Amino acid sequence: WGDGYLGKSAFQPYNKILITAGAPNIPDELINQLKIGGIMVIPVGSGSSQKMIKLIKTGENKYTTEEHGLFSFVPFLKGKK
Repeated sequence: WGDGYLGKSAFQPYNKILITAGAPNIPDELINQLKIGGIMVIPVGSGSSQKMIKLIKTGENKYTTEEHGLFSFVPFLKGKK
């Protein structure tokens, strides 16, 4: 992460973000593009399975998360736009 190419920042802030590829962690770039009260659903983890995470942004730099079981997704590809 950290290359600033995740999401489409020109159209932010978003009410919802849905990620359909496994991520090793929740990218800050995507949290920053979410409006307060917004929801992101993202599979997080490395290896053959990831935990489905529902993130709710509760403040400028605050959020809560809920886990919703294990799933298998293809991984994010680093450096792809």
